[in-house]
Amino acid sequence: MSYTHPVYTMLDVMHYNKRQDGAKGSIQEFFKDPSGYQSNFMPYAKESHYFIAGHFYGNGAPYLFTREDAKNKDFTINLIADISCDIDGPVAATIKASTIANPFYGYDPIQEKEVAFNAPGAITMMAVDNLPCELPKDASEGFGDMFLEHVIPAFFNGDSQGILSRAQMTSKDGALTPNFKYLQDYENRRQRHAYKKYYKVNQYYDDNWFANFLYFLLKICIVVHELGYYTRQVLRAKQVLFIYGYSIFHG
Repeated sequence: MSYTHPVYTMLDVMHYNKRQDGAKGSIQEFFKDPSGYQSNFMPYAKESHYFIAGHFYGNGAPYLFTREDAKNKDFTINLIADISCDIDGPVAATIKASTIANPFYGYDPIQEKEVAFNAPGAITMMAVDNLPCELPKDASEGFGDMFLEHVIPAFFNGDSQGILSRAQMTSKDGALTPNFKYLQDYENRRQRHAYKKYYKVNQYYDDNWFANFLYFLLKICIVVHELGYYTRQVLRAKQVLFIYGYSIFHG
C-alpha cells in the first residue's frame, strides 16, 4: 500500500507482539509472562520509513526486531528515534547511546556496525539516553524567555497589556476574579470538606476522654521542652556575660 501524504500510527503492546501458538493473546498475560510470545513488528517495518520507539522493555520479552530482521530486503525503516534507548536490545540498530551534542549516528545492517548517519544504506539512529531530561530544560528556557519578554515589563509599564490583571486569581477581598470563576465549585467543595474534617476532629476529642488526656500530656511535654530550651539559653547567656565581665576586669 502506498500513500501520497505522510501517514502515522501508534502501536500498542499487542500490536507488535503475538502468541507463538497462534492463539489470541492478552496484555495482562503478556505483562505477567512474555515467554510465550514473539515479535509481530515486521509487518510494520515493511511499510514504514520512520520509527519512534518509546516502549518499556521487560526481561524475557521478545525483541521488536533483530539484526537479522534489519538485513531483510523488505525492511524499509531508515530513520529511528529510540527514546527508550536499550543498547543492543529490542531495537537492534541501537548499538550505542548518542548525545545531545551529537544525536545522530548510522547503523549498517549488513556489516552490523556504526557508520556515518548519512551513509548509503544506513539506518539513521537518534538514541539519546537522557533525552527526556531535555524536555523540561527546553520548557524552562521557553518559559523564561516569555517571562522576561512579556511579564517582567508589565510590572513597570502599568500592566499596559493586562497580563498581570488576567493572571490575578483573587481580588483584594479574597473572591475569585472573573477569569477564575470556574474554580468556584471546587473552592466550595474544598471549604465544605475542610469544615467537615474540622468538625470530625473536634467531635472526636469531645467524645474521647483518652484522646483528650493524650493531647493534654502532649501540651505539657511541649511546655516543658520550651521551658528547658529557654532555661538553657538564659544560663548560656549568663555564662557568656560572666566570662566577658571577667575578661574586662582581669584583662
